[in-house]
Amino acid sequence: MAYRFRRFYSVVSLAIAGAVGIATTAAALESNDYAICARGIKLETKIEACTRIIFDDRSQDNRATALYNRGTANRDKGDMTAALIDYDQAIKLKPNFASAFNNRGNTHHLEGKHQEALADYAQAIRYNPKLTEALINRGVVYSDLQQPERAIEDFNEAIRLEAKSARAHYYRGNAFRDKKDYAKAIADYDTAIQLQKDYAVAYNNRAWVYCLTEDFRSCLADAERGLALQPDLPDSQHTKGVALRGLDRKQEAMDSFAVAALAAPANTAIVKDAQALLKALGKDPGSLDGAMGDRTRAELEAWVKSRKAK
Repeated sequence: MAYRFRRFYSVVSLAIAGAVGIATTAAALESNDYAICARGIKLETKIEACTRIIFDDRSQDNRATALYNRGTANRDKGDMTAALIDYDQAIKLKPNFASAFNNRGNTHHLEGKHQEALADYAQAIRYNPKLTEALINRGVVYSDLQQPERAIEDFNEAIRLEAKSARAHYYRGNAFRDKKDYAKAIADYDTAIQLQKDYAVAYNNRAWVYCLTEDFRSCLADAERGLALQPDLPDSQHTKGVALRGLDRKQEAMDSFAVAALAAPANTAIVKDAQALLKALGKDPGSLDGAMGDRTRAELEAWVKSRKAK
């Protein structure tokens, strides 16, 4: 049986360059502003500390670093416009600031601006050829653009520089999967999991490759391992459902599809699989269009309720 190809990536798909420390030079600033700006946990407090440094510190290098750290905080709070302005200003003050190029590239990528992201990652790599985060991030963009060969080149270089990077192996596994080179994909997922035992999405993606090759028992085992690590991951619930469907355990598959579809109602692939199996089980979800309409939702909720009652 042929299965539709789906792409899974980590929810957190981008490597963020670490916060940069600032040399304390301005006595007028609060003594802990530099530490908070570099390593603060509360975003608003971090932004306030960085802002004081930006306005009061005379060191151009320190201001560039504070702008970079404030940009990352703004991005983390969802203010992409403010983040881009901060990264722009940091780069203006420090034109060879590789980490700022990398994180500005991440922001462009999050906004779906692939070409702008690629340009920024290229600059990050130009100024710091050993910045593995930028290589991985550029590879992810190439994967998004369905250019797996170029993605693999970047992941290969990242692995050459940092052989124990679980992320680099994971994303290279995704690229090999895109090429339908399933043996190499599984080998990379194996390595990623060996390097990071709690890598839930790596278990899920390895499971999906097993399902693509109709090894449904291995698919089910990996999907369940991923769910044990991250129970709220809809992709893993869906993959578990695909495995159970492949094993002709349709009611159990429907259990997983229902949970996945209700948790991710905007994911048309997951919803469509749930609709199709509902129909096969004699239910009426309406059109098999992948849209979470009222009828589909009602049938899914009724299924979950009836199964819990047993």
